[in-house]
Amino acid sequence: MDSKITDLTLVTALTANDVLPIVNGGSTKKVKVSQLGIPTQTSQLTNNGADGANPFITASDIPTTGQAGTLIREVKNMTGLTLVKGTVVYISGANGNKPLVSKALATTEATSARTFGLLQSNILNNGLGYCVIIGDLTGVNTSSFADGDQLYLSGTTAGAYTNVKTLAPTHLVYVGKVTRSHPTLGQIEVGVQNGYELEEIHDVAISNPVLGQVLSYDDTSGLWINYPIINDGFVDINNTWSGDYLFTQFETTNNYFNSYQRLAISGNAFRVNNTTSETYAQNAVFKNYNVAGYTETITVTTATGSPPSSTTSHLYTWGQVGNLVTITIQLSWANAGTNVTGFICPLPSALPIPNNPSATIGVVHSYGTGVLSANTSASATVGSAALRVKTVTPQSYEIYIQQTAGSYSRGYATIQYFTTIVTPV
Repeated sequence: MDSKITDLTLVTALTANDVLPIVNGGSTKKVKVSQLGIPTQTSQLTNNGADGANPFITASDIPTTGQAGTLIREVKNMTGLTLVKGTVVYISGANGNKPLVSKALATTEATSARTFGLLQSNILNNGLGYCVIIGDLTGVNTSSFADGDQLYLSGTTAGAYTNVKTLAPTHLVYVGKVTRSHPTLGQIEVGVQNGYELEEIHDVAISNPVLGQVLSYDDTSGLWINYPIINDGFVDINNTWSGDYLFTQFETTNNYFNSYQRLAISGNAFRVNNTTSETYAQNAVFKNYNVAGYTETITVTTATGSPPSSTTSHLYTWGQVGNLVTITIQLSWANAGTNVTGFICPLPSALPIPNNPSATIGVVHSYGTGVLSANTSASATVGSAALRVKTVTPQSYEIYIQQTAGSYSRGYATIQYFTTIVTPV
C-alpha cells in the first residue's frame, strides 16, 4: 500500500541523522533524513532540460562578460510610408499599447520636443519595429561625418540629422555622436537631449509675451519675469518699481529714442541747487534722421534772370537734442540759373514747429549759414540763411537762402532753432 506524508512537524534545520515521522492511516513510520536523498551541494543538482522541471541556477549560470549596451523600444509606423533605418523620430501618438512614431523636424515644438530616438531598422507602414533610445546604433551610413561629430536634429529635412548646431528659431535637439565614420558600418551613440525654450527654464516665468517686453529679475520671487515696458508708446525702464519712472520712447518710423522723466521726483530723492524742494526733471528729446529727399516746393528769386532747371537732387536731414532743432538742406539742379539771388524753402512738415516770438509774416525767427554755388567746390562767397514766418494761420515757416546775384545751380543751408515741442512729432 502506497503511503504519503499527511503532516510535517515544523523543523528549523535538518541533519543527516534527523528522523521524519511518516503517518499512514493509524500507523507511523520514521524515516531518517539521509534516506530522503536531499542534495546537500549544488553539484548534486541536475537539469533535465525541461522548462520549470528544475528551476534553479548556480553561480556559473550568471553571465559576467556581457552587459546591456542599448535601450530599445518597440514602436509602430502609421505615417503612410516606410520609415528607414536611422530616421530620427518623435512620438506622434499611440496605437494599442505601442507608441506611434513620425519623422522629427526641428522647425516646431510639436515635432521636436518629443524626439524619441533613431530607428534600428526599416519599418513598413502599419508595421512594428524598434527604436534606439539610448546606446549604439550600427550599420548606418555616417561617411559624411567624422568620428566624434555631434549630431543634431535637422531643421530642413524631416527625420534627418546634421553636425551643424542649429540656431533659433530652429529648435536645438541633440541626438547623438558619431562613433564610427563609414558608408555602411557606421555607428552612432544615440542620446537624445531636447533643448529648452526660454520659458521652460526653472527660474524663468514668462506669461503671454508680447512685442516690446523685456525679461527682468524679480528679487521677491527669485524669478526672471516678462514685463510690459511700453505704456502709451513709452518704454518704461523701471516698470517694476514703485514711484517715478524713467521713460524712453523708440519711434520706429524715423528711428529715434525719446527719453524723459514723466513724474515729479521727490525732493528727498533729488536735489537741485542744494535745496530740498520738489522738482521736475526736464524732458529731453534725442533724434537723428537719415538723409531724405526734399520734396517741398522751392521758390527761386532772381534779379531779372532765370531759375536753375532740369534734373534735381534735393536732400535734407535734421536732428533734435532737447528743444534745439538743427536742419541742413542741400539743393541741386542740372543747369544753373542766371542772376539768381536766393532760394526759398518751406520748412518740412516733419519738423517740430519753432517757438514763435512773432506772428507777423516775414519776420525772421533765427539765422544760420547759407551758400549759393555753381558747383560742389568750396565757395569764396558766403551768403546767409534765415528761418522766417511764412504763414500765421496755419502756422508755417520757410528757410530763405540768399546771396549776391549770380549763376547758381546749388544751394546749401544749415539752420538751428528752438521749439517748445519736446515729445515726438
